[in-house]
Parts: sequence; C-alpha cells; structure tokens
Amino acid sequence: MPCCNNSANEMRIITPAENPIIIEINFLLGSLTIKVIKLPIVVDNPAIEVKMRAYNKVSIVVMIPTSFFICKTNIVALTYETAEPIYAAIMTDTGSFRFERTTPEIHEISAELLKIGVNPGEVYDKIYDQSKFSKIKLFGKAVNSMKLYGDDSSIGYMRLTRKDFNDTEAIESDTDGFVNVSLSIENVKLGLLFLELKEGFKVSFRSKGTIPVNKLAAEFGGGGHINAAGLRIRDGNIEEFIPKILVRALEYVKQYG
Repeated sequence: MPCCNNSANEMRIITPAENPIIIEINFLLGSLTIKVIKLPIVVDNPAIEVKMRAYNKVSIVVMIPTSFFICKTNIVALTYETAEPIYAAIMTDTGSFRFERTTPEIHEISAELLKIGVNPGEVYDKIYDQSKFSKIKLFGKAVNSMKLYGDDSSIGYMRLTRKDFNDTEAIESDTDGFVNVSLSIENVKLGLLFLELKEGFKVSFRSKGTIPVNKLAAEFGGGGHINAAGLRIRDGNIEEFIPKILVRALEYVKQYG
C-alpha cells in the first residue's frame, strides 16, 4: 500500500483494486476523504505529485501538489473544513510562500481559500507556534551546535546527537524546520543539519538561489528539490560523512553560488 508522510499531509490509497478508488488525505489540521470515480491513479510521491491516467489513455500527466488536484478538479466541495487544511499544505510546502515553487498560480489558489474564510495567522499559529517544550529545548541544542564552514563562512551546519534527543525527550520529527535557521545567518548560502539516529544518521540540506542541494544529496544517495533535500544512511558512520559532505557542499557553493 503506497503511502507517504510529511509535515503537512499524508495520502494513502485505501482500496487500490476497487472502483471507485478511495484516496484518504490526512492533513495536520484535519482529514477528508476523496472519491475518484473510474479514474485509476498512480501515486509516485503522494505528498508532492499525482499522475492521473484515465483508462488506457493519458488524461492528465502533471506534477501538482495535492492541493492543486483538489482545487482544480473540484473533486470535493471547498468548504472551510476542507479549505483550511489545503491552505496549510500549500503554506508548509512553499516555506510560508518563500520557496522558488511559490508561483502566481499558488497565490491565486491561496486567495480563493482566503475568500472561503481561511485565516493565515491562525493556520500559521497552529502549525508553527504550538511546539512542545521538548522541541524548543532540542532547538536550543541545535543552535548551540551551529558552526560555519568555508573561508567565506558560506555554509552553516548543526549536529544533534542521540544524547541531545535523550536529554530533551524530543523525537526526530521535532527537528522539522531546524535546518532553515542556518540560512538566516549573514553570508550563509547553504545550510546542513546532521542528525544521529538509532540506526545511522540523517542529513537535511537547504540552500539559497540556484545552488542545487538535490544534486548534492544525490551524490550520497539522497534527493529532493533544488533548495531543499534530504539524505538518510542507515549503516554509515556520521563521523566519516560529515567532512565529505562539507567539502562537496563548499564546492557546490563556489560553483553555483
């Protein structure tokens, strides 16, 4: 059963062998169920794209956020209950409308959701300003670990150990958004967050401009978008990988930054 999780939503095919196919989207702020009548759907990366095929003929083959799918097809009625979680998905996927994927179309869809009654301030508060104390304590440790790398200090990176998680009683998902803090430092163009896990480690990559951190992550087995990517290694030694990743990261900044 295909499934995919992120901070904004989860899409899961519940009855893939039946018609109508039922897709359930569980948002951070609620849930709704969508029925797709006689329209087989292939989900490659459910949180990011939907490829729709009707019978043997390609009806639509486009990469669209889940929210676009709902808004453009009118497959469910847009009430306040459905509009709020859709707006939440758009806001988180675009980094609060800061990322390169923030297009005029995204603003147009967001405007329609606001007309229905969605309050941007309330949505932001529910997602970003209701953190558990354990997350705030872990964030403090992350910031305290911050180091700059390169002659021009163009790379900022943080590291969280297993001890940090144990001391704060925080969990891995609490680190969502931490890596972005690196980019708020003067002159930093690429940010990294190294997480020690029970099995291996995880690295989050963020960048400004045209520095393709998805390509950087891919060199070590990861992937993502041009300005946001990730990497997870279950059987590697973090002490060996950190210097290797930093060296390559600096080369990327020099080449693309």
